Amino acid sequence: MTLLILFLALTLVVSFLCSILEATLLSSSVPYLLKYGEEGRKSAMIMIDYKSNIDKPLTAILSLNTFANTFGAAGVGAQAVEVFGDIYFGLASMLLTFAVLFFSEIIPKTLGANYWKQLVFPAAITLRVIVFISYPLVLIAKFLTSFLAKKDNQSTVSREEVAAIAQLGESEGVLEEDESRVISNLVNLKNVKIREVMTPRTVVLAIPQTMKIHEFFESDDFKKHSRIPVYKDDADNISGYILKIDVMAKIAEGKTKIQVSSIRRNAIVVYENFSIPVLFKKLMDAHEHIAIVVDEYGVFAGVVTMEDVMETMLGQEILDENDAQADLQQTARDKWKERSKGLNFNGHESGEDEKNSE
Repeated sequence: MTLLILFLALTLVVSFLCSILEATLLSSSVPYLLKYGEEGRKSAMIMIDYKSNIDKPLTAILSLNTFANTFGAAGVGAQAVEVFGDIYFGLASMLLTFAVLFFSEIIPKTLGANYWKQLVFPAAITLRVIVFISYPLVLIAKFLTSFLAKKDNQSTVSREEVAAIAQLGESEGVLEEDESRVISNLVNLKNVKIREVMTPRTVVLAIPQTMKIHEFFESDDFKKHSRIPVYKDDADNISGYILKIDVMAKIAEGKTKIQVSSIRRNAIVVYENFSIPVLFKKLMDAHEHIAIVVDEYGVFAGVVTMEDVMETMLGQEILDENDAQADLQQTARDKWKERSKGLNFNGHESGEDEKNSE
């Protein structure tokens, strides 16, 4: 009877240990471990190494668990027959199966998955001992699994996963809604093209470079923007931009009769299919806040500003007291719809009208 209890206890305890170690290993977060690893916690670095080479700890855990279940079941079965007789062999096997299922699988794996933060550091030390004991088996398994390993070095974390983690953090109350939105926007920033955030040509406020300083100062356009594109001869031939503060400086100096071309600044030119990170780098390198956007043929398509970049990152419009419209892109679309009515061209809507007429 003593041996029966001993075999049963060893089987359940060893299997329990293996299951909770496996669940803790697979549930632990690398960023969480890196935080403590940078603080010099050795057990954190051990676990990071095991997560990077997952075959080593898994081989050790599964080997020990298999031995425990196999030899434990054989020992329990043999002792059950000796103590209770052959008639109870089936009953003993069934009871052992349920005991292993609940006490050595379901319960420990649930604990490991839910409390891995409390268990991860002692688990790392325990795993190191088990890996050392079963090292010959680890080497064999490493050789066999090397044929199944991925040859290319793939990232362990994707952009989509980072965005999903941000949303998860928001749903669990760890992050505020605006924090989650900013993280998601930053992750997806490289997929956003300039054409999606720029102010389209049709609603760009631009003035001729031959306009006098006082003429522009006295116009309503002076109040609308701090940076105003200027053009030469034709509105599509943007030659640069002027700063409102430079206009005010000339007014203060009494130089009101000179042309705005005298204070014109050169603007950088970008293609509309550039991504937002590329635009951001170009603006930062040039120490500029505005860029002229052209299409693939070099034709003026609109303007884009550092404010547009920040709005894309934050996910909301940045409005000041001078902004008449919150969304100039929508304004451009509305104006096009008004013009297209006179041309009997309504795009998608005309197609629907055509279907209705049939």
